[in-house]
Amino acid sequence: MSANASLEELGVIAVELALSNATYINWYISNKLLQEKGFDPYAKACLKDCHELYSDAIPELKDVLDDFKDKDYYKANIELSAAMEASTTCEDGYKERKGEVSPLAKEDNNFFQLCAIALAFTNMLH
Repeated sequence: MSANASLEELGVIAVELALSNATYINWYISNKLLQEKGFDPYAKACLKDCHELYSDAIPELKDVLDDFKDKDYYKANIELSAAMEASTTCEDGYKERKGEVSPLAKEDNNFFQLCAIALAFTNMLH
């Protein structure tokens, strides 16, 4: 599928992967992690914050796909960077409390990397 894809098409694929990943993480938080009983109130509050961050990232990434269609790579860059912040801000919440371990460390890192790949394509097209 991507063997003969243009740079723009590869960028769209990368954004779609990030969007799919953000959607999964959002589902995972609300349907799995927030249903578990083992989290103390601080960790539960962090999970709720992360859920909100990823809920905001999803429409931002959909906007990035529209930006690609419009060939507005400057705007795509800004919105993609904003969506990317969900992962780092989520992790920062856990780091504020000494000894707190994020149950989303792997997911946050994967999302960050997928956004970084999409951002690289956006920068090449900009």
